[in-house]
Amino acid sequence: SLILNGSVSTKPPYPVRLNLILRKLDLTEFSTVTGGGDEPLAGILTGNVEFTGPARNASLSGRIFVEKGVLGELEFVSMFATLSGNLPVIKVSDARVVKNGGHIIVRGEVDLSKMKEDKAIENLLFETDNKVAVWENWQISKDEGPNKVEARKDRLVFSTSFEGDR
Repeated sequence: SLILNGSVSTKPPYPVRLNLILRKLDLTEFSTVTGGGDEPLAGILTGNVEFTGPARNASLSGRIFVEKGVLGELEFVSMFATLSGNLPVIKVSDARVVKNGGHIIVRGEVDLSKMKEDKAIENLLFETDNKVAVWENWQISKDEGPNKVEARKDRLVFSTSFEGDR
């Protein structure tokens, strides 16, 4: 569900004071309703984001959590992030994407004015630990334990194990 509380003035510069509460919002449905771009977007979103100031460039602050998500070519178990900034640009900090066997740290900016061009997330930086990598749209991960590496792209999955001399 999506709950929006607060006030919006009908006089310029249209100041807002809004609190957006997200409870298990299906991002696939939300993207369809809002006319999101062609990049895949999925997952279950929970969070709280506050908006204050003139509507056109309101400041925002909040925290979100996504379960079982997809962002473009990146599939993940969960993601959490702290959001701040002034619309239409949202700063992402203290964010981590958890994948099976590793995590990706995310930081940078999302520009909502570039959604229709599929360029909204072009200023996000993804830093990986030594167990997960994304390379030319391939998701590459290494499990804990056995020396197993898995590479995924679209619907293709390649998996291999390495054995060393004992």
